[in-house]
Amino acid sequence: MGKNKKLLETILFWFTLTALNAAYFFIYFYLLEMRFSWLHFFFVLTGTFSYFLLVNFFRSRAWQIFCYVSISVFYLWSLVNFAFFKVFNVFLDFSAGQIAGINLSLLSMLKDFYYLIPIEFYIGMIILLSCVIVSSVYYNKMAERDIEKIFFNERILNVISVITRSKKQVSAIIIVFVIVNIISLGLCSYLYKNPRASWWNAENQLSDIGIWGHFYSSLADKLGFLKNQPLDEAKAAEDPEELIEEEPEPITLVGQTKKIYGKMNFEKSNPLPLPQFDSFPNILVVQLESVGSWAINNNPSPMPFLKSLINENISVDEFHSNGCETINAEFSSLCGFWPDSFEPVSYSHQEKQFYCLPEILSEKFSYNTYFFHANLPEFWSRDILMPKWGFENTYFTPFFRQKEDDANVFSKSIDILSEEENPFFGYITAFTTHSPHNDELIKYQKEKNNLQINLFSGAINPEYESSELNETEMRQYFGFLSAADDALKSLFEELEEKDLRKNTVAVIYNDHRFYNFKEKTLENFNFYNENPFVIVLPEKQKGKIQSIASHIDIAPTILNLIEQESYQPEPNFAGTSLFSADFPSKALNKCLSNIYFTNNDIVIEGNAKTEQYQATYLKKQMTENEKNNLLSLVKNLVNKSDETIYSDKLTEIEPVDEN
Repeated sequence: MGKNKKLLETILFWFTLTALNAAYFFIYFYLLEMRFSWLHFFFVLTGTFSYFLLVNFFRSRAWQIFCYVSISVFYLWSLVNFAFFKVFNVFLDFSAGQIAGINLSLLSMLKDFYYLIPIEFYIGMIILLSCVIVSSVYYNKMAERDIEKIFFNERILNVISVITRSKKQVSAIIIVFVIVNIISLGLCSYLYKNPRASWWNAENQLSDIGIWGHFYSSLADKLGFLKNQPLDEAKAAEDPEELIEEEPEPITLVGQTKKIYGKMNFEKSNPLPLPQFDSFPNILVVQLESVGSWAINNNPSPMPFLKSLINENISVDEFHSNGCETINAEFSSLCGFWPDSFEPVSYSHQEKQFYCLPEILSEKFSYNTYFFHANLPEFWSRDILMPKWGFENTYFTPFFRQKEDDANVFSKSIDILSEEENPFFGYITAFTTHSPHNDELIKYQKEKNNLQINLFSGAINPEYESSELNETEMRQYFGFLSAADDALKSLFEELEEKDLRKNTVAVIYNDHRFYNFKEKTLENFNFYNENPFVIVLPEKQKGKIQSIASHIDIAPTILNLIEQESYQPEPNFAGTSLFSADFPSKALNKCLSNIYFTNNDIVIEGNAKTEQYQATYLKKQMTENEKNNLLSLVKNLVNKSDETIYSDKLTEIEPVDEN
C-alpha cells in the first residue's frame, strides 16, 4: 500500500506540473493571438519532465532552492518574451549575448513596455509559480517520509527519490535527464533542418514550437545542433543552372557578399546632379527615433516641418532601415553594412574590427567627429562602440540628462559644434519620440524636461485603422512626434543663428520601423516599413534622388559629397552613393531573425533561423524562375553577410591583381 501511495503521489506531482504549464502556455499563446499546437505541448511535456527529474535529483535544501530559482527564471523569461513579442513579433533567444546585454538595454526596454502585459497575466504567472513551488515542496515533504522505500523498489527509477546515492544511481538519473533533453534538442535540429514551408514567417514557427520549443531551439543553436549545410552546397542544390558562377569568386567574404547583392535586380537610375562645395562641408546627421513615414504623411501631419523638409529638399521614394534596433541603425549608417540577423551589434560584436565613416573622415579629410545622445554611455555599449567606429568626442549622460528632450540636446550639440574650427561630422541620436508614448512618459517629459506633450487634435487618416494602436494611443504618439518636429525646427533656426547653415549638410532619417500593422497588402507593408529620409544642402536642391534606399547607403553618400568626382567606394561598404548612376534601388532588413527584401519588382519575407523565404508581394509580373532566383539570392545574401560579421572579416580588403 505504501508503494502505491508513493507512486500515486509521484504521478499526481507530475500531472500537476504538466497541467499547470499546459494551462499557462495555452492562455499565454491565446493572449498573443497564436495557437497552442501539439508540437508545443510535446515540448511542454519534455520541459516539465526535465524539471521533475531535477527536483528528484537531490533532497538537499540547497538543491531544491536551485530548482525553484531555475524555474522562476524560466517563467520570468517567458514573461519578458510576452512583452518582447508584442513589440518585435519574435521571442528572445536564451543566449549569453542576451544575458550580457540585459544589464541596461534589455531591462530598460522591459521597464518601458511592462504595460503590454495584462495585469491578469502577471497575477497568473505568480499563481503558476507559487503552485509549482508549493507542489514541489509538498512532494519533497511526502518523499522524505520514507526514504528507504519510495516506489519502483530495486528498479532504476528508484534513484529519483533517494537522498544518498551510489555512483551508479547518480549516473542513471543523469542518463534519463540527458536522454529526455537529447530528444528535444534532436527534434529541434530535425525541424530546423527540415522546416515547414510556413516557417518563412517567424510567428508561424513560434506558434508551432511554443516557448519551451523556442528555449530548446536556442540551446540547440548554441550547442551547434542547428548548423546547416555549407552555403555553397545549399546554393548549388537549389537551382544550379540559375546560380552557376562564370567568373572567379571574390576572395573575401565582403567581396562575396557584395557580389550576391549586385546580382539582385535593379535598374539604371537618373540621380540628381552631385552638389558642389568650395571646401569640405560640415556634416550633421540627426537620427530620429521611431518615426514612421506613415505618421508624417497623415493629413494633417503631426510633423509639418519635417514633411516640408522632405518635400523641398533631396529625398527618396522609399527609405528603409536595415534592422530594428537603434544601435543597428547606427552601425549600418556609419559602417555601410548590414547588421547581424539575430541580435544587436553590441551583444556579440564589440571586439570585431570595423572601418567606419567617422574614422575615414578623420583620417582622410581631417574632420573632427562628435556623437551626441541623451542616454547612459553603457546603453547598447556605445561607450565601447562609438570610439571603435571612429568618434573622437562623445557626449552622453551625465552631460545630457537621461532622456533629455531633443530641443535641448540639439541646442547643446550645436553650441559645441559651432566652436569647431575644422570641418565637423556631428551625429545626434534623438530620444524624445522613443516608445512608449503613454501617460507615464508624458508626465516624465513634463516633470524632468519641462516639455508639454499635447495629444494630437487633428483628423487621423482612416487607413491607419490597420495599426495596432487605438485612437488614444495614436494621438499620444502623434503628440510626441509634434514635439520632435518643433525640436527639428529649432535646430535649423539655431544653425542659422550660429552661421552654420551656409556650410553644413544636414542628413535626417529614422532609426527603425515603428508599430506593427495588420499586414495584408503591399500598402500595409509599406506603411509599416517606410521611414523618413532627407538631405538638406546649404544651396537648396530639390527632388527624389532614388526610388528605394536604406541605411547602408548613407555613409557612401556622405563620402561622395565630400570627395566629389574623385569618390571611390570603400571596399568594406555594401551600400552605394545615392548620387551614383548605378544605384541599386533595393533594401534588405534583418530584424531578430525576421527578414525582408524589397526592390522595384518584389517583396520577399523570410526567417533567417529556418532559412525559409517567400515572395509575399509582386510589384510587377515575374516568372517562377525569376522569383526562385531572387529567393535564393536573398537567402545567400543573409547567410553570407552574417558570416562576414561573425567571422570578423568586415575589414578584409580584396588583394590587388598586379597582372
